[in-house]
Amino acid sequence: MIRLRSLLLLGVLHLTDLPAQVPTVRADPRIELTTIVFRLIGAEEYNQCQLPGYAADIDRYFAPFRDHPALKLAASLRATHGIGFDAVPFLAIALTDPPTLAERVVIGANGEGLSERRWAGPHARQFITALRQFAEESKFAEFFAAHRALYDSTTARMQRFMGSQVEWPWFTAFFGEAPTARFMAVPGMCNGGGNYGPRVLPANGPEERYAILGMSRVDSAGLPVMHPGGLPTVIHEFNHSFVNPVVARHREAFRGAGLQLLADSTVRAMMAARAYGDWETIVNESLVRAAVVRYLRATQGDSAATVELQAQASIGFLWIGALDSALAAYEASRATHRKLEQFVPQLAAVFGAAARDIKATIARLEASRPKIVAFTPTPGATEVDPTDSLITVRFDRPMGRGLSINYGPLGQAAMPKVLGRSWDSTGTVLTLRVGLQPATSYQMLFFGASFRSREGVPLAERLFTFKTR
Repeated sequence: MIRLRSLLLLGVLHLTDLPAQVPTVRADPRIELTTIVFRLIGAEEYNQCQLPGYAADIDRYFAPFRDHPALKLAASLRATHGIGFDAVPFLAIALTDPPTLAERVVIGANGEGLSERRWAGPHARQFITALRQFAEESKFAEFFAAHRALYDSTTARMQRFMGSQVEWPWFTAFFGEAPTARFMAVPGMCNGGGNYGPRVLPANGPEERYAILGMSRVDSAGLPVMHPGGLPTVIHEFNHSFVNPVVARHREAFRGAGLQLLADSTVRAMMAARAYGDWETIVNESLVRAAVVRYLRATQGDSAATVELQAQASIGFLWIGALDSALAAYEASRATHRKLEQFVPQLAAVFGAAARDIKATIARLEASRPKIVAFTPTPGATEVDPTDSLITVRFDRPMGRGLSINYGPLGQAAMPKVLGRSWDSTGTVLTLRVGLQPATSYQMLFFGASFRSREGVPLAERLFTFKTR
């Protein structure tokens, strides 16, 4: 925070450039409608709801419509065009509220006007028509109205969090853009840990930049909680609104290095674990995450920034340190680089160097990282006793006491519930007490955000799978 205030004093940031208020927070019926459709077709990213009562209400209310043409079309588009994840809200915000779902941008016969390329084609308008029918025939508006109290409580909590935890002047100071766009924050009630940053330029208004934040925590009353630990996620999603357009306007500057990074099998596997399958997404995510590091360095200090750097490197963004250094140079040269876009050649050079050195970088990383050497039960076992409530994890060196476990490709439903944990005296054996169900496939992704050696080196990522009898 001291650094941010110093920017004000030095005149790098003018008070007249600052946003007048925190983003508009709204429970958005467009987002709920579209995510419910994709939940109903089994899309794992929209089947992570942490609100059991709300999830049950969805499944019960919409059960008679599981064979609706809109759902069949959604499933087909998911298979043929990769429609899912952030493609869903990109379409939703281009429409008015249901049931009308009128076009807020001029959408051509082949999806022209939509900024998300997965909607390029006649299927965009076909899906909008089917979605409109689904909203009307299912009486979605009645479902939404019946849950108004839940939405109001959630948005009130999010509004308090946004107003008290986020340093909004930083965005203008860092990216060099006047806040001409409207910032919108939306709770993703069905998203669990999924967060998205779509944007839209309506035909009759300013650009809107969204942070759709998954409700991944609840309190004892079952209501969503905005936790301070989620602050990097908030910054991350709003960063997308600034970074993605810059990359889109300079694709050729980044394309070669992005493709070269993606061609490396190790990088490709690490990115695929996060559903990042194309070079442009990897470039966007890299820059967004590096900008989060700069935010933390400016507002919370070097220690917080270092933790974030290590966490991002541990999950595959091995060039994040070089990007952080480049962005530090950008901040130090604002007299000549008033906007991030003016610094694109230097950023592209970082990706180029990372691509050239990627094999050596990976070799150095793998040699230094702690590793899991054994699990009990045996990985891949298919006849695990569901009454056996212990999982043992053995590491190749003493570890700190942090714990970072996520669900794998099968989604949150395949993650066993962790009821307790303990370490042995050497710090090399972790025992997890879990709750298991019969005839169930389980996955646990162990990664290095908090799993670190006592020297602070993050764990090599490992996916653990087994099935109970």
